[in-house]
Amino acid sequence: MFNFFNKRTVKNLDISKYNIPESLRIDIRLTREGKFVVTSPDMPGFITQASSNKELIPMLNDAILTYYDVPHVQSDEVIDNLVDCCRYI
Repeated sequence: MFNFFNKRTVKNLDISKYNIPESLRIDIRLTREGKFVVTSPDMPGFITQASSNKELIPMLNDAILTYYDVPHVQSDEVIDNLVDCCRYI
């Protein structure tokens, strides 16, 4: 399980309106081709992939924000509130 947020507000942005949970179960699988595939039992239909471990976190962040319908103009503010995205609990 990964813990994503340490606070529920960013600057004057109330992120609770997006209903992003404070923690999510994330499954990361490495394919035979060397790509990372990420799914989550907590988010039906959620899937993303990355070509490298360096690309994995930005792709994961983007996929989570997309899943929870965070507008692009607010995504940076919400991402700023992420705590070590993928800190294992």
